[in-house]
Amino acid sequence: VFFMSDKSKKVGALSARTWTSILLFGLIGQIAWVVENMYFSRFMQNEITKAPYATTLLVAFSAIFATLATLIGGALSDRTGKRKVFICWGYVVWGFTIAAFSLVPMQPSADKVLPMVILVVAMDCIMSVIGSISNDASYNTWITDVTNTANRARVDTILAVIPLFAMAIVFGGFDSMTNSSATVESWQKFFIIMGIMPTVGG
Repeated sequence: VFFMSDKSKKVGALSARTWTSILLFGLIGQIAWVVENMYFSRFMQNEITKAPYATTLLVAFSAIFATLATLIGGALSDRTGKRKVFICWGYVVWGFTIAAFSLVPMQPSADKVLPMVILVVAMDCIMSVIGSISNDASYNTWITDVTNTANRARVDTILAVIPLFAMAIVFGGFDSMTNSSATVESWQKFFIIMGIMPTVGG
């Protein structure tokens, strides 16, 4: 009876510490991805240039770098076996890359638009690389490490709902800081607040 109970506990139960890590890193990671997927494009269009090529470059290069970073980051975390280091320190740096957007000169003159487009695209690529390594590659693989067939479905169900909470938090609490009438100062505050979350979480 003792061994059966012990085995049952190990198979299906996750500790409070593990659940806290799953929920904390899951939610913060999705908040960061909401910013990357939805607000960088708005930032480009509203504060740099409305030219279609700028947003196209932003999306295309971000997707390419994110994909490559996930593949390479996954291999690195597998080889080193230090997923927690990749996750925690990755989130710390991830937050800084988001907050760095507050330093981008906004509403540039016509002759400075192209350099600013290149700068924003490059910064987005860096942010995507860090996020992909720490979240997509390391965090998601860690989820597989700490779960099993007895609890993985429950964890995956919760993780599937978390992006909705992340969107609600960003849209409900901070969207007004980035609308068409947003000032340079409000955009700066937005990026700093969004950057603080992953850094403190990490």
